[in-house]
Amino acid sequence: MSSSLSDLKRLVKNSRQRERQKNEDYKAKRRTPEYKQKRLVRLHKPEQVERRKLKRSTEKLKDYMSLYRKTPKYKNYHCARQVEKRKDVKFKMGQALSASIRQCLKLNKAGRHWADLVGWDIPDLIERFEKTKQIDMTLENYGRKSWHWDHIIPQALWQYTNSEDSEFKQCWALCNLQPLWAIDNLKKRDKCI
Repeated sequence: MSSSLSDLKRLVKNSRQRERQKNEDYKAKRRTPEYKQKRLVRLHKPEQVERRKLKRSTEKLKDYMSLYRKTPKYKNYHCARQVEKRKDVKFKMGQALSASIRQCLKLNKAGRHWADLVGWDIPDLIERFEKTKQIDMTLENYGRKSWHWDHIIPQALWQYTNSEDSEFKQCWALCNLQPLWAIDNLKKRDKCI
């Protein structure tokens, strides 16, 4: 047992030394004249200069980004990345919850992560799902056409204006959420059943 502990300590020490060496190598590389020259060239490329200028103007930046989103580079990389992310159930649930919370707070989320506002996160939600799921419900078939997260006491019945209100916490408490088939959830609307 003590030999495995000492082996573990040695491994941790070696990994820290490798990390320090890697950082020192990177810092040394950044000090070289070749690196500095490449950086200057990159920073003075016309598209980089234009991007920095546009960042100073919000309207111009919006126009630039709308044009950028139409380029093949964006479509190939970013859109493919979003498709991959949407296949991940945890990402999908997180995005849906974030949008719901943002909408119910009328965009007054103030840049805070949804998990910080409600006091639980995806693993807690998955644990709740495992306890309350119905027959044929799986994490893989979560979504618009299969099943939704439903508020047992609907959001419409709570009176809150910000995330600090006690009613907000009660509305978004795990015990107030249940998995419900999409059809049933849409029929239920804002009724307590």
